[in-house]
Amino acid sequence: MKKSSLTIFRIIVSLFLILILCSNHPVAQAAEKKVINAQQSITMPRVEGERLNKLLNYVRKSKHPVKNLNTRDLKKLGQESSPYEYSISSQGDLIKSNTSLHSSNQFNSIFLQPNTTDNRVQINPTTSFPYNAIAQIDFTDGTYGYSCTGWFVDHNTVVTAAHCVYNAYNKKFYQGWAVYPAENGTDLPYGGEYTTEAYVSGGWQNTTPPSGESIYYKDVGFDYAVINLSINTNFPNHLSINSSVNVNDDIYSVGYPGDKSFQSNGSYYYYMYRSYGIIGKIESSTITHDAFVTAGMSGGPIMRPNSWGIVSLNSTSSWGPQLATDGPRGLIQQWGSINQ
Repeated sequence: MKKSSLTIFRIIVSLFLILILCSNHPVAQAAEKKVINAQQSITMPRVEGERLNKLLNYVRKSKHPVKNLNTRDLKKLGQESSPYEYSISSQGDLIKSNTSLHSSNQFNSIFLQPNTTDNRVQINPTTSFPYNAIAQIDFTDGTYGYSCTGWFVDHNTVVTAAHCVYNAYNKKFYQGWAVYPAENGTDLPYGGEYTTEAYVSGGWQNTTPPSGESIYYKDVGFDYAVINLSINTNFPNHLSINSSVNVNDDIYSVGYPGDKSFQSNGSYYYYMYRSYGIIGKIESSTITHDAFVTAGMSGGPIMRPNSWGIVSLNSTSSWGPQLATDGPRGLIQQWGSINQ
């Protein structure tokens, strides 16, 4: 085949492939379905011993125990479009959202692989900004304890992953949370605080995960929540959510990984770690990055270096909800204002 003919042939093939990927062709639909059904783990480390017993004791004595939605509200939430118009609280409330959330069915067939190089660096001390605004979180289903990460967005509002607050597979809130700002092993420089008050979006409640320990790519955009502490809490350190985020932005992912924990007197304690990465893709309210994230870092902030502005949080090893948009940022502000 002559060189000119070969060039023309390659152009025709390229145009054909573009036509397939940009249309409703079965090949394009199959590729999109594969991305939609892609899933990653949200496994959470176990919490045991004295720390779990203290949290369970608090839950048993709480004057405001967790209440899940009643049948009527669940039916209302399940109606068309309603899940994206309401939030739900761990006190059994259905709340009209001030901002609009939508679920997108448009996904790119290009799938980026997570980073396999462990570049995490321990943060020590943890009492300097921005790390003093990040917290280790214990939580319980009433029997077992688990560990996640969160961060203060104001004096008594902690943002974390929705899967650390509400079990979408079993359609139930967890029963209580213990927040330890800037934990550094057995050193708890700001003590800890317990609560039974938390919020998630109706969009998260409406997801249908493949299991209790995994999440679909299409649902990551709803994987954010708020834990509200006492109205009397006046924690001085907090972070702000950016108003924008772009592909190729450099980031730090921060959290308390379970594989770096240690056991003392029957309880697990955690160290804070940071991993550098780059944002590789943004679509459907979800970002994909190549920072190194493991179990226990869920809910930890994904922030821009130097400015420390939050753009996302750790949902899975390489996915996170895009928080730098009016919908999620507005909901987080609304949930925080309830307890001011």
